[in-house]
Amino acid sequence: MRHKFLQVLTLFSVLCCLLSVVWSQNAPAVHGHGTSDKISKFNGSTSIGDTAIYERDGCISETPNFLTTAAGIFCLHDLGGGATVHVATNLVDRVAFIAENDSEAGNPVGIEGFVASSEGGIGVFGVSANSVGNGVGVYGNTQSPQGFGVLGRNDSTVEAARARQAAQGQPSGLAPTTAPIASQTTVGEPKLASAKVQ
Repeated sequence: MRHKFLQVLTLFSVLCCLLSVVWSQNAPAVHGHGTSDKISKFNGSTSIGDTAIYERDGCISETPNFLTTAAGIFCLHDLGGGATVHVATNLVDRVAFIAENDSEAGNPVGIEGFVASSEGGIGVFGVSANSVGNGVGVYGNTQSPQGFGVLGRNDSTVEAARARQAAQGQPSGLAPTTAPIASQTTVGEPKLASAKVQ
């Protein structure tokens, strides 16, 4: 009985091998070619070709030399600014990164910053690095009379903030009050804007 079972098992294994060979011979071959440093894609069910995107060391760009004066680059690592994901460009009057939400209903968000540290941290941080000119670290614009160009909110209270700073051995310098700290400022054009955040 055991010998017969082994014969059946062997016959089944051979049959599976034969079916695999037949399927591989009938399967359509995939043909194509690629360019060094270019990301490839399927142009059809059996053909592969180049995309317009170059990849090098975890960065992608539309130019083979990865010059930020010709196009932007997107990297999944830091390029020197302390970022996990880094977008860089050196094009005049261009935006390095745009987050867009075109919903006309609800409360859509274009971009959100979030931190979870109990020692501080910044959700959204903007820097104007040039020491001359009219640079703006963070600029917000709204077309609605009821909207806000820039809205900042602290859901904590001054007393809670003082307690946290006292626990950390830091002088609070906060006036005694339990009112939450909040700032809602409408900002106009950068050259004309003047906002005092409390």
